[in-house]
Amino acid sequence: MISSEMKNAKSNSRENVKAFVRKNDAPLLPAPPSEVGLKGWLYQNVFHSMSDFSSLGASTKSILSAIFTVFVFYYFALQIYGFVDFAIISAVWVDPDELKRQVCWTVDQGGDLPSGWHGACWPYITAKLKFIMYGAYPVSELWRVNLTYFLGGTMLAWVLIDPFSYS
Repeated sequence: MISSEMKNAKSNSRENVKAFVRKNDAPLLPAPPSEVGLKGWLYQNVFHSMSDFSSLGASTKSILSAIFTVFVFYYFALQIYGFVDFAIISAVWVDPDELKRQVCWTVDQGGDLPSGWHGACWPYITAKLKFIMYGAYPVSELWRVNLTYFLGGTMLAWVLIDPFSYS
């Protein structure tokens, strides 16, 4: 049974507590930097599962997941660097003598570029753009392909641009 002293102690503790009711709203604070933006997205979607060290299996999975993520980012960076080097940095952009493909020949092939050179040959792409876009389609019928490109682009824009969907 509860003694009278215990009852008195409980009632006294309740009397000393004062209720607090806020009259004004608390100010809205911005979200913590670790929860929003790129850092927050990376933590929630990539690195969150890597912080589970509750057991040996979970720890192993976390460490392997971290190593794999770093490897994928490194491989992706190498691929992007290789593409930018090929398409922009090492590319031939101009053809002042109207040589088309010959402007991209190396010394071994009889051209001016150093042996072992690699890169995009944009003058050749420009010269062959009609064939790349249309193939061997007859010139008099190219309007059909152009109409198809136009309609396809219009429909794609209609689907991808959100406000158009509700029209």
